[in-house]
Amino acid sequence: MDYSELAEVYERLIATPAKLEKTAILAEFLRGVSPDLLRVVPHLISGDIFSEWDRELGVGPGLLYNAVAFVSGVSKRELENSIRVHGDTGLAVQEIFERKPQTTL
Repeated sequence: MDYSELAEVYERLIATPAKLEKTAILAEFLRGVSPDLLRVVPHLISGDIFSEWDRELGVGPGLLYNAVAFVSGVSKRELENSIRVHGDTGLAVQEIFERKPQTTL
């Protein structure tokens, strides 16, 4: 399974406020997940990379903002302003990377 498939599910979930529709979207997606990934995918859907008992990444907003600013070439202040405008870190980062010209190798 490609992570892009899960990203498409996230987009569909964001697009609907209806809880029953969200449940149907998740059920449809999970039916197609291979059995060997069924231990991992629910963690990703719920936003948890590790089990609660395992460990935490220890990445707070400041470190995340610094990393995104560094990689995207925007200032941390510009990133924070974009987050305020969008009201969502993920949408702000997406918008910043869509504006960024592709880097040649």
